[in-house]
Amino acid sequence: MSIWGSVLGGAAGFTIGGPIGGLIGLAAGYAVGRGIRGLCGPADATKSIAFTIGVIALSAKMARADGVVKRVEVDTFKRLFRVPPEELDTVGHVFDLARKDTHG
Repeated sequence: MSIWGSVLGGAAGFTIGGPIGGLIGLAAGYAVGRGIRGLCGPADATKSIAFTIGVIALSAKMARADGVVKRVEVDTFKRLFRVPPEELDTVGHVFDLARKDTHG
């Protein structure tokens, strides 16, 4: 499984539309990769979890890149990545850790 579709989609979206465009591009790249992955068979759960954490962290850092995370950026993340209610606390924790600064 390759994450290059998401990386390229996020980079292209960020270039065109800033942080919000980056999130949209990331989601589009992820959706394309997900469709391709469906054709290739089941994915390894560890890779899936690592990818999910990476997407959350990248989204948080992109939202923080302009200095402050705006409510609209968090709402866009929630709208694009439908998180199950029982996982909201975990995703929120990872997002908050990642948005503390844009490095690392």
